[in-house]
Amino acid sequence: MYDEKEDKEWTALYLENEYIKVMILPELGGRIQMAYDKTNDYHFVYYNRVIKPALVGLTGPWISGGIEFNWPQHHRPTTFDATDYYISENKDGSKTVWVNEYEMMFGTKCALGFTLYPGKAYIELHAKLYNRTPFPQTFLWWANPAVSVDAHYQSIFPPDVHAVFDHGKEMSVPSLLPPEPITKLTIRQAPIYLYTRIFLCLLPIWLLTAGLTLWGIPSSKKSRLDAYRQSSY
Repeated sequence: MYDEKEDKEWTALYLENEYIKVMILPELGGRIQMAYDKTNDYHFVYYNRVIKPALVGLTGPWISGGIEFNWPQHHRPTTFDATDYYISENKDGSKTVWVNEYEMMFGTKCALGFTLYPGKAYIELHAKLYNRTPFPQTFLWWANPAVSVDAHYQSIFPPDVHAVFDHGKEMSVPSLLPPEPITKLTIRQAPIYLYTRIFLCLLPIWLLTAGLTLWGIPSSKKSRLDAYRQSSY
């Protein structure tokens, strides 16, 4: 990551038919950087034309826009790294771009295929996960799409959703009572609500720590180690 911008060339793989055109960047985590609807001249996924990494990923660099695919963690450590790739031509006339990666956290493998069919206005994704270890491994699979927003942008959630925190213009908190409508908070109200929720979540921990300290019970790993050493003399 640098403070000064410069022009840089990236390897881009394209899938295109008479309806849509999709661009995949295998050197940037195998993400879909552009998805374009040719019938109405519209990017149905937010197309960020500038690669400007920010410190959001687990190991640092992360970029906005397109569709980011995350496994085995969100904003995965290799989201800004290059992946292996190849293009296959299928018998039905479709083509598939495969990106492949071995992750270092748990030693597992993921292959992700993007398929575009002739005469179809959608792209199909195939994910293949391999556990190359003799032990069970947990993982998270998460696709992170970006969309353009304007004054008419809305986020709609099912009634069983209790709270949603996102990066949009507002935060929506559906009511727990059926007759009540979904409560929408403006961008100015959202930080206050968020900080209040964080404070209420951390308050029991603070009170417990204070209580253990008052009763002479060590509340940290270092304190427990010191107490053990004192009892050994």
